[in-house]
Amino acid sequence: MLFRHLELKDKYVKRMTSRNKQIVDYRFVSLKVVNSSLSQGTVTLGLLSNKQHSFEAKGEPLLIKATVPHEQIKLIRAKDVHQIEANLQVVIDTTSNVPQIQTKIMRITKYI
Repeated sequence: MLFRHLELKDKYVKRMTSRNKQIVDYRFVSLKVVNSSLSQGTVTLGLLSNKQHSFEAKGEPLLIKATVPHEQIKLIRAKDVHQIEANLQVVIDTTSNVPQIQTKIMRITKYI
């Protein structure tokens, strides 16, 4: 997986690092809604490139599973949304031998 950021990356990407944890906040990420699970509080999303972020994969969008508040999942389903723009937070915990990665939608900025 390759992440490339444009010149304005400091405005749209913020990294915070501590001893055993790294937090990366991405602002205004374009995401394709693939699937949602209200019972688990998660949404499967495809990362799409836009003018703020360039996510490269071999032909298909990279798929991620993100935690989303139940109210937002209900809105996505009610509006029959296929694409969103959102602020995304990735937390990488390296306390154990196998890094744990959590992805959260912090705020949906646009329903498309």
